[in-house]
Amino acid sequence: MNICTNCGVELEPDIKVCPLCEEPVTSGPSNDKNRVKAGNEGLTRKNHFEARRMSQLQRKATWELVSIILIQLVITTSLINFIINREISWSEYPVAVFLVIFSYVSSFAFLNKRRVIQLVYAFVTASVGIYLLDTFTGGNNWALKLGIPLLFFLNLLVIVLLLVFSGVKRRGINLLAYSFMGAALLCISVEAITDLYITGEIHLVWSLIVTACVIPVASVLLFMHHRMKKGRDLNKLFHI
Repeated sequence: MNICTNCGVELEPDIKVCPLCEEPVTSGPSNDKNRVKAGNEGLTRKNHFEARRMSQLQRKATWELVSIILIQLVITTSLINFIINREISWSEYPVAVFLVIFSYVSSFAFLNKRRVIQLVYAFVTASVGIYLLDTFTGGNNWALKLGIPLLFFLNLLVIVLLLVFSGVKRRGINLLAYSFMGAALLCISVEAITDLYITGEIHLVWSLIVTACVIPVASVLLFMHHRMKKGRDLNKLFHI
């Protein structure tokens, strides 16, 4: 596969003019040099990305800041609930959200493992936390029937997307398409779980509408990515 000497895009062997910058395609030693140059630029971008990752000190400072904000929100929400209702009732739900956020931030800040392991660890700690919260504030069984299942499917989708992203060789708008499809699956999971918790039956309505809207968009994005991957000219394809 040839590489454009002007913009570096990958081209098919039979392409004579780059569809992106319209530069004539050259072959032979000069193209081999450009291929090496493109590979070196890729390594440079990778090293630059790794250099931009937060250090341990930065992650700790971020964790401290987020923790202070979450503690203040928990105290404020609980006090308002207690002053108005003389008990802790509706405030346990935002407190559960704050607890989940704290679990994930703590996992990413202090657990120097792969993202999948960090997500699994955060899911376990967050699940235990919201279960204990539900138990100590009245035991309405929302943690086992609603909170933990929602968190499980969200975690599962994120892990699947991470695995898909890591396995994709050429990344572009196809990642956005996969994200849209993951969001559609999440909507279906949310409606199914909430229906089971509230009525005991599953009646999918709004999540199917969202999915019906997302699938064509994701299909178009994948089609455009495929065309650009093959070195096609989208301007000519759509007569622009």
